[in-house]
Amino acid sequence: MTSGLVERLAALASEPRERWRALLEDELDPETLQQALLWLTVEHATDAAPSLGAAGDARYTLVEELDRGATAAVWQAEDRVLERVVAIKLFDDASGADRAIREARVAGDIVSDHVVRILDVHDGERSFIVMELVAEFDEGGIRRLGRPASETRPSSLHEAIDWVRQAALGIHESHLRNVFHRDLNPRNVLITPISRRAQITDFGLAASRHGHCLWGGTPGYMAPEALAVAGDENARDRLVAIDIWGLGAFAYDLIAGRAPCARTIEWEAALEAPPALQRTANGEPVPAALRRVLARLLDPESLKRYRSARDVADELAAFLTSRPTSFDRGRMRRARLWSKRNPRVAATGLVALALTGMVAVASASLASLRDDHQLLVTELEARRGERTQLRREATRIRDELATTETELAARTTELAALERSLADQRQLYLDVLAAKETALQRASAERHLLLGQLEDLDDDRLVAESTRRLYERFWAASRGEAERATRERVRIQAERDVARTELAAITVKLEAVQRELAHVQSAAPHEADAVADHPLQTD
Repeated sequence: MTSGLVERLAALASEPRERWRALLEDELDPETLQQALLWLTVEHATDAAPSLGAAGDARYTLVEELDRGATAAVWQAEDRVLERVVAIKLFDDASGADRAIREARVAGDIVSDHVVRILDVHDGERSFIVMELVAEFDEGGIRRLGRPASETRPSSLHEAIDWVRQAALGIHESHLRNVFHRDLNPRNVLITPISRRAQITDFGLAASRHGHCLWGGTPGYMAPEALAVAGDENARDRLVAIDIWGLGAFAYDLIAGRAPCARTIEWEAALEAPPALQRTANGEPVPAALRRVLARLLDPESLKRYRSARDVADELAAFLTSRPTSFDRGRMRRARLWSKRNPRVAATGLVALALTGMVAVASASLASLRDDHQLLVTELEARRGERTQLRREATRIRDELATTETELAARTTELAALERSLADQRQLYLDVLAAKETALQRASAERHLLLGQLEDLDDDRLVAESTRRLYERFWAASRGEAERATRERVRIQAERDVARTELAAITVKLEAVQRELAHVQSAAPHEADAVADHPLQTD
């Protein structure tokens, strides 16, 4: 729509409704004219009820205007012949005859608790359709009129989805008769005041087997492909998909409190899916299963939507009754839904499951105890075998210890003999030292007589004393070796050999000392003569 046409329609809105068609029919082609009249909606009040023509006025009495659209108004009326209250859709101009007959033919064949029934149609001086009045009596006998869902909002998310389910059943009945509404929105769904039942009305844009369909819809509720099927009454699958979208748009409005797409006077179709709803307009969380259903209803690709309105009704019924939807394929999800539908049975099942679990746990525990007992028996047998083996090993070790003790006794005897031998050697050594001491004393006396030469003899004596101290230290070392031999019996034989070797060395050394003493003794007379021949020299 061009900006000039938008401005033209805005200016035309202030004109009387009856003049809209006359003012626009010379400017627009028939299809654009019809769509413009549909979209151009303003409140239009009248002071008196209009005439239905001679035949209409003779039978019906208009009581109250209930609603007004672009080309027609809906009135509450009395049928004086059948003495009942009906609703009459009165078209604004004479050209409404074709539309009245067409709409009556389209919707008149639909029989459903969720579609407003067509009772009659008149195409005389004024064209109008007679429909059932959506109303109920309260307990006081007062008739209460149904109102559009756009005015009667749902009290809960559950009620909103139930309205959409009922609307889907009505749409399914119309589809069975090849009638496609194409303009589902909250204004075209009436809600009964007491039973809160949804009924679809206004099939003015419906496509059917009876003739050419008009293009368009209500802004904000149109399917993306709504314009593409204009004039193609054979595109059944696409027309079904448009009504499926309409059900989704209706559900979206009831949940969110607004249309799924932006409202605009321009005839543009939605190209993307509406944003997902996390909460209702009242802040109530939207379950994930319902979000998935809405996403499929409002999928921009028509082939991805539900294949029929009956599928939609069944899906929503499953959601409302906590039964699995087409998205609930997991066993855990289905089990939770079943428990939600059957809380008592679920509770009993849980108790039985708990008891079964307890029995299973007890059985498992008993089996585990039996396994543990068997393991303990096996381990005990193994320990007994190990104890027998240890006893044999202890017997063997005791035998080895007895043998070792015998060897130690023998080695102790040998050590005692070695100690006696060492004592004898020590005594011999003492005797040698005593003899040496005597010889040294005699040599000292002789050296004393030789004056200055005694210093040399003293040196020899010192050497002898050093040797004696060496022997004494050797003896102490030998005794330490003997003591260590006592502590380390395992090395007795080696130490005995060492002792024998050392004893041989001592003998050699003693012999050397004896030779030295003999040499000293033999040299003493000569040294005396030398001293006599050579007087003592002093420094």
